[in-house]
Amino acid sequence: MYFYVIYIIILISSYVALIYKHERNEKTRRNKEILSIGKNRTISVIGIIFIALILFYLAVIAFRARDVFRSFNSYFTSIFQLLNIKYIEMLMDYFTDEVKVAHLFKMSSYRNLLFKGYIQIPMLLIIFAQMSYRESRENIIYEDGMMLEGRLWEWQELAGFKWSEKNNCKLIFSYESKLLLTKLHIKVKVKQEDKEKINEILSQYLTIEEQIK
Repeated sequence: MYFYVIYIIILISSYVALIYKHERNEKTRRNKEILSIGKNRTISVIGIIFIALILFYLAVIAFRARDVFRSFNSYFTSIFQLLNIKYIEMLMDYFTDEVKVAHLFKMSSYRNLLFKGYIQIPMLLIIFAQMSYRESRENIIYEDGMMLEGRLWEWQELAGFKWSEKNNCKLIFSYESKLLLTKLHIKVKVKQEDKEKINEILSQYLTIEEQIK
């Protein structure tokens, strides 16, 4: 329990540190700000995938917990005992004799699933919270770079920009991924009335690429 509390504190601290670092960077860079070009989507496709993973994990645990409770209801006085790993391990010790070996296997399998859930679900929640925070921040043009999706990009890190042919208010930045060794894109929606001004500013720092659909 002690180490689990430390684990949760570390996860929460990483989220708080992200917010603190981002807010501090925004504050110190205000004198370099040229123009804010709007916010990203509230939630991205990746964020939806994370939510789906969390819900799936919770559903699997709930299904297995129901199965364990039905099979061993005489050993449980409260459904909350199903979430108590120490109590589950106590039952496993009780099921160590040969007659109850099948019970031991079933309880051990559930205990392992529950343990993984306690570790992975908080981690997924923190990652989702960090992604949501980054994606909710303003996209800002600075003198020495841009804030995109919560990350500060220096001009030399961006390969160029273009406007979507299908949606003339969608701004697309490209950059070379060192990890994937290919060109990737960051898409940002802007206001129609700001398009001309944004294009004028960005063309001073970045190469204008061909429009795409």
